[in-house]
Amino acid sequence: LTAAPVLSSYERLLRNRFTKQTLEALYQSKKCGQCAGYSPSIRKDGYTKFFVKNMPRSWKNANAKIGLSTFDESSASEVALRQANAKAAASALEAEAEAKAAAMGD
Repeated sequence: LTAAPVLSSYERLLRNRFTKQTLEALYQSKKCGQCAGYSPSIRKDGYTKFFVKNMPRSWKNANAKIGLSTFDESSASEVALRQANAKAAASALEAEAEAKAAAMGD
């Protein structure tokens, strides 16, 4: 592990200004200028952590009406469940193929 670089007071000031300007730009508009879809809010935690908040149901519905999909924690859990089911199905097929190969080899 390498130690994190030590920032000078000027570098910290620049980092804080950049973070503040970026967050202000994100908070100015709730809708995208190109697709007119709603964007989820962002929450800052500490100096380097940023979290995407869940969108209100009305925003999700509005995005769905214009054909935009939203990815949030609930859809992330659905994706993880689908991936787990796909892995289980693949291992079951693999085991079935191995059993057939063993039966044919006897």
